[in-house]
Amino acid sequence: MKHPSHECLLTAELCRIDHTLPNSPGCAPVVATRVCAMARSYRRLNETSCNRALTPTEERKMQSIQERADALLLPYGLRMGHPGGLYMCALPIDGAVSSPYAMVLA
Repeated sequence: MKHPSHECLLTAELCRIDHTLPNSPGCAPVVATRVCAMARSYRRLNETSCNRALTPTEERKMQSIQERADALLLPYGLRMGHPGGLYMCALPIDGAVSSPYAMVLA
């Protein structure tokens, strides 16, 4: 049986959060697709940094990706991070990084 993609799981979670917010940001599927694409790019750069030093351009790109993903996730009370290893997760802004609260993005 095929498992649902990270985009599908994030979309479902963002839709669930969206219904509980007084001012709905909407566009959960679009946000999920963009954030997952950014997470994959960030993870690749993060893996590269394990093998060699990043160039200043690559470091700026990582910072830019992090800022853009966090801006998209902010209305939902989430942020992008990598709490345990190289995989990227959507984490609550309050800082809880335990496994039930971390949703894998890439």
